[in-house]
Amino acid sequence: MDHQLSYQEILRLAVHAVQSKDFVTALQLCKSVDRDQMPDQSLNLIHAAILNQIGMFSESVEIYQIVIENDPENQLAQFQLGIAYFWRGDFSEAEKLWDALPYFAHFTTALLEAKRKNYAEAVRSLKAFMAENTDYPDLNLDAFNLAEQFQTLIPEVKANESVSVESVPVASKSVDTAADAMVRKPAQDETATRFNMEDRPKDVPATSLKDVNALLSIYKDD
Repeated sequence: MDHQLSYQEILRLAVHAVQSKDFVTALQLCKSVDRDQMPDQSLNLIHAAILNQIGMFSESVEIYQIVIENDPENQLAQFQLGIAYFWRGDFSEAEKLWDALPYFAHFTTALLEAKRKNYAEAVRSLKAFMAENTDYPDLNLDAFNLAEQFQTLIPEVKANESVSVESVPVASKSVDTAADAMVRKPAQDETATRFNMEDRPKDVPATSLKDVNALLSIYKDD
């Protein structure tokens, strides 16, 4: 009997660790398999997303680049690489990637508008994304959480323009989807803070970063 864990066992344990918010164990599991021995990119996607979430943007970028090199048609991985660039402060790199991803245009427009402190336009763009997005339903929850954060920064927003969680379609999660486990992580800090990307040194996570679920991994298992 082989007493070593198989790749699929490690992957499922990593998913379970993320669901349990045990990110230390999840990272250890991600790093326990030689990248050259991985049969797919699922474990790398989880690894990159965790690094992105804890503010290790440069390291996250490196892993996303490996994922895309091995799976060049993975548009969601490209979108998430853009997210890593964005939070690292490499806005031109993020925009260059996002320009080739029209499906995510409303979402990326929201981030760029928020960077300019155009929070009302950011909320409108996120609502437009949620209304049209059917390929990655779990991403709608991230869009909803972002819209809520931005909405607190525009007190003039009317009540009837608020985002309704009931209107956000969210797919049921499956443990078989390698990184779906990272979709439902609740905000760590419910207090909205201002979004000053220009003032934040690279690779130092802003306080508002902790509130943004869009940094999590929401990969579709094609």
